[in-house]
Amino acid sequence: MESKAVSFCFKGSYDEGVVRDTATRLRQELQAKASCAFVFASIEYAEHLEDFVETLRLYGHIPEVFGCTGRGIIGSGVEFDEGAGFTILLLSLPDTTLTVRSFGSAEMGEMDSPEQWKAWSKCEGQSVNSWLALINPLVINIEAWLGFWNKAYPDIPCLGGLASSNKRADGITVFHNEEVVEGGLLIGLAGAILCEAVVSQGCRPIGDPFTITQVDRNVVYQLGSKSAFEVLSNVITGMNDEERETAKGNVFAGLATSEYLDDFKQGDFLVRNILSADPESGAVVIGSLPRVGQTLQYQLRDKISAKADMHSLLHSIHEKPKPLASLVFSCIGRGKAFFGETAFDAKTISDHLGEHPSAGFFCNGELGPVSGQNFVHGYTLTAALFRYVKTT
Repeated sequence: MESKAVSFCFKGSYDEGVVRDTATRLRQELQAKASCAFVFASIEYAEHLEDFVETLRLYGHIPEVFGCTGRGIIGSGVEFDEGAGFTILLLSLPDTTLTVRSFGSAEMGEMDSPEQWKAWSKCEGQSVNSWLALINPLVINIEAWLGFWNKAYPDIPCLGGLASSNKRADGITVFHNEEVVEGGLLIGLAGAILCEAVVSQGCRPIGDPFTITQVDRNVVYQLGSKSAFEVLSNVITGMNDEERETAKGNVFAGLATSEYLDDFKQGDFLVRNILSADPESGAVVIGSLPRVGQTLQYQLRDKISAKADMHSLLHSIHEKPKPLASLVFSCIGRGKAFFGETAFDAKTISDHLGEHPSAGFFCNGELGPVSGQNFVHGYTLTAALFRYVKTT
């Protein structure tokens, strides 16, 4: 049997009739036995969570629903940055095994090794090829968890997003079927379908790359023979007035993902926030733990760089077959306010990869791999492209 997918994005307040009709129509369009659905909704829907999901499952004949709240929702070629609504991706995956696990503060307190997390996942007998994750950032220390998870499942992509809300932290919810998940929800895929990762950090290198020569945890003191602050200051001074205006609050630190490159370019760095800079000590504090000998180059985030990065990434894979479906996780700092146009990310994905069923949301942080290791990102788009596993 062939895997199939359908999707729908609805802008509007919760209406049981709309949910019922949507589920019925998607079931009929799918023309196959549903395996699961990914559902993302505004916090207004969380207030009706049990009825909302129960109606979807009943009329869509859906055995498993995975989802969370988002400040905005994303569909196939469309985005709604804010306001009430929901989006759904319905999948039939007959030759794919799903492993579903949820975790919260208890698991975070009890497990402190990769071996414990792997045993907890109960996947010893299965070859999981990709993980999807929906996380409540108010409960889970995502960096601490990823430190264990990356070692438990090395080289296996983990894609997803941190749930969000349009009322600060109020109403943030992750759910599995009709039940609220305290912290995080993990869905492992094994078998005929895997999720190919797309990670667009939306920055371009500025200035020159330097080798880190002095660092203490996340405080970088020396880059080559210069202080980290001096290098940063020289980069800003060398900009024209327009670039300098754009750079306010949009300069980041880029850590090279490989030291075996002769020429570093956009996409060769893990981009991290600059938390502070001190002209007296020459230190620059960044949101990561770099090492001596690693290459650092400052990065500029603007809509031109972000658009170029998306086009470049998608162009490199557009010759592959169109994906079965996709899940899209975009930072709340992107969208119309950043790009100056509606649904740039969603439309660009459709333009390059062809129209296909898709769903997603605007996140508090995005999960995705860079050079084989999974990270939580900011101001980033990550996408999970559902593709058939090649067999020999």
